Amino acid sequence: IANPGCYATSVLMAILPLLKEKIIQPASIVIDSKSGTSGAGKKTSEALLFTEVEGECLPYKVGHHPHFPEICGYAQAYAQTSIDPLFTTHLLSVRRGILSSIYARLEPGRDTASVLTAFEKAYENYPLVRLEALTEKSSPHALSLRRVAGSARTHLRFKVEGNKLFVFSLIDNLLKGAASQAIENFNRLQDLPVSTALLEKEGTL
Repeated sequence: IANPGCYATSVLMAILPLLKEKIIQPASIVIDSKSGTSGAGKKTSEALLFTEVEGECLPYKVGHHPHFPEICGYAQAYAQTSIDPLFTTHLLSVRRGILSSIYARLEPGRDTASVLTAFEKAYENYPLVRLEALTEKSSPHALSLRRVAGSARTHLRFKVEGNKLFVFSLIDNLLKGAASQAIENFNRLQDLPVSTALLEKEGTL
């Protein structure tokens, strides 16, 4: 058992249900992911000093991020779909959190209800996802990274406009992207509920 990468986690949580249910056109996928500075670990680096990153949004490892093969490989393994998306990662001047903005075109005949059904089918028995179809009445903070900081949950938000789908996947890179996902794996090995020990102190981790 091994944890997926943090970017791979945020992306795959969003696209696997859609690929498996043939909701989106695989060749149309574009992924724009942004992470806080803790995604690079604790090592000292001049590039990660506050004075270097404050107020910045810096694309990096463009075209060759190490999580890209993982995303494509598991799309093939779990959804039996070959993908080769455009994928770019960015460094944000925040401490923790990943926001993956994912864009794709819907397959003919698919709509908001189809997207919602695919996500609900995938996560109906999984308590660590919060799903929302974005509307004009959605909170302006619906896509807030602060709301996933200290949480083991994945926040999935989506919006359909015509045949275009916009999906936003938000996680805490230190928890769902790393430590809490390891606890999920442990819970499964011990035949415990997957969320055991992960919700009691949500927001304080």
